Amino acid sequence: MLVLAYERDLDCVTEHLFFDGLNEAVTSVAQSLRGPYEKATYARDRNYSYLLWAVADSRDLLRDIYGIRGSYQNVIEQVAWKTKEEVLSLTDSGISRILRNFRDPDFGQVVIPAFDGKRRGWYTFKENMIRGYIRMCAEANRIKLNFDIHFSNEPTAQARIGIKTGKTISQIESEIEYEQRMKDRDDTV
Repeated sequence: MLVLAYERDLDCVTEHLFFDGLNEAVTSVAQSLRGPYEKATYARDRNYSYLLWAVADSRDLLRDIYGIRGSYQNVIEQVAWKTKEEVLSLTDSGISRILRNFRDPDFGQVVIPAFDGKRRGWYTFKENMIRGYIRMCAEANRIKLNFDIHFSNEPTAQARIGIKTGKTISQIESEIEYEQRMKDRDDTV
């Protein structure tokens, strides 16, 4: 975007310039990132793209199928609003089928089971860089993904160490951080 602003002798970044720069970034991305995405979506039903964008929605690296379904509905609503056409959304079994397809090498193996497949219905990206590329593709298509929200209630690894009954994860994390600060303070004294 900054290179385009310089080349066009502009002193501010406009929405038009933002999308021009984003489109250039998407097309110039390395084949190692673009290849799996294209395998998963090229010459396939648009729902493959929509569902992949939905998996990339949020800050969570590990997504459960319920959160993905909610994100998918959000993507579908944005597409319908943007195109002013009715978009047929997938059924729950259709979503599950496509998520299973994404694990296959013929579909780029972009999404794989999380937790080494030990927890059914949880997914993650094989490579986090692909996740970033997919977010850029969604944005280039004027689909807004929410990068601030956590859909998962899965506790962090640090919170699991000190789980105490009757407390929320945030209370536990606060206690662990407090204990760590006290320990660090005692070590410096």
